[in-house]
Amino acid sequence: MFKTKAKLIIFCILIFALFVNGCTGQVVVTPTAVPTQTPLPAPVRELESVECRTPNPSLIKMECYDLLVPEDRSNPESQMLRLHVAIFRSKSSSPASDPILFLSGGPGQPGIPFVMYSQSFNGFMNSKREVVVFDQRGTGQSQPSLACPEAGQFYMDALNKAISQDEFFYGEDLAWLKCRERLVSAGVELKEYSSAVSAADAEDLRLALNIEQWNLFGISYGTRLALTIMRDYPQGVRSAVLDSVFPLPETLVNYDYKDIRGKGSIKYLLDRCAADIDCQTTYPDLENKLVALFEGLNETPVSVTSTYKTAVGYSNGPEVMLTGDRLLQVLRGMMYSVSDIPVIPKMINDLGNADYEIVSKYLYLVFPIFEPTGMSYSVQCNDNAAYTTNSPVLDSPTPLEEIWFSFIQGDNEFMNFCHMWLPDSVDAQKLVSFSSEIPSLLLAGEFDPATPVWFAELTKDGLPNSYLYEFTGFGHSLTTSDSAANGCVGNLMASFWNDPAVKPDDGCYYDLKPRKFITK
Repeated sequence: MFKTKAKLIIFCILIFALFVNGCTGQVVVTPTAVPTQTPLPAPVRELESVECRTPNPSLIKMECYDLLVPEDRSNPESQMLRLHVAIFRSKSSSPASDPILFLSGGPGQPGIPFVMYSQSFNGFMNSKREVVVFDQRGTGQSQPSLACPEAGQFYMDALNKAISQDEFFYGEDLAWLKCRERLVSAGVELKEYSSAVSAADAEDLRLALNIEQWNLFGISYGTRLALTIMRDYPQGVRSAVLDSVFPLPETLVNYDYKDIRGKGSIKYLLDRCAADIDCQTTYPDLENKLVALFEGLNETPVSVTSTYKTAVGYSNGPEVMLTGDRLLQVLRGMMYSVSDIPVIPKMINDLGNADYEIVSKYLYLVFPIFEPTGMSYSVQCNDNAAYTTNSPVLDSPTPLEEIWFSFIQGDNEFMNFCHMWLPDSVDAQKLVSFSSEIPSLLLAGEFDPATPVWFAELTKDGLPNSYLYEFTGFGHSLTTSDSAANGCVGNLMASFWNDPAVKPDDGCYYDLKPRKFITK
């Protein structure tokens, strides 16, 4: 999920149907309205065959389209958006009739390049089914773009500056609000960028492609969008795979956050190290060392040259002023990756000895993950602001818990910023708790700091026909870590898609070996 100041938690499948309907690259149907108590007017929208606008389109075979939808579905005179759509054809000569709709994370991550560059997807996702993916409104090659280069430039300029957290937040606010001013001046209706509206876009796409039902597959924020589609348009959904679950706001609103100090926290990870005899012996007292590092680096930041891996070794990148806050950002980023998690105890220990070699290789984690986009804040404010209250308080926190909790929570900051970014967002309608009978497969990583295991557990309570698998030693996005799981994630998904009504063949899950921290 996109992380900012507020600490917020990234086709044509049945092409023959278009030709049967006399299509010559264009389909006209009635657009889907966002669910409301009063039905919304339905302007005409279209699906057009176009050249792929994604960089390096020849990397993998795909077909591209633009789905034309109204920005404001309640306004017949609204400008039309072009949502860029791609189809990845099945490798099977007789693909199943129920394709997969991939929903990317963020919010704000373009969907099409994510699938293109994810070789694991290109392997098992389209082995028996077509794959549909679209750049959600405001992102990627969809038009207009809500890109915020002002924010991206601020983040890069701040890398080598020793500024306080408050100074950073102030500068960040100014950069994002400068972007907001430009977008609004260009006529963008920021209130029309939400999960509910994107779900309506997806339903329009399903109808345009003449698909009876499809299988939803979301990662991170994409799981919230999938849950929104399941809530608002269940008739078109056969099954859902939810990898690194980000619950609907109505699911999260009444939670007391007692598990926020558990799985997904840095203290939990260090406690795991302390419980391992090899890790504890090699790296004793890591919790106190990290607290001292945080306080010391905030008091006296250290300039470190970032390094990045190339085909022939490591090269130097930008200078980064390493503060305690940036160290927490690096640690949180490392907890996403199953290959980086085992390195964390050693890196903390090395930093305690003023050895910056390891951390230099992970400073890229303080850079923007993908191009900042106004779609991110618009979705978050539209979705969450009506449910957000004052930040929860931990009882008797340890110094590390207090530091970590302060780092990851930010409801009050979020509310204040949403008042500036989208003044009407806090007046949004609240919905009741969510439940669905749609068969679902939920995947969670033990150390995931962005969508911790308890997110998946909360969501599963409303999905009686679901299966949850927690992968020990893993972080965020199990699908993209599948090689470390010996292909088990893909096997679970393939088994589930084959027959969502029965429990997946999960023998491989129980054969996985425990992962160890690096102690040499």
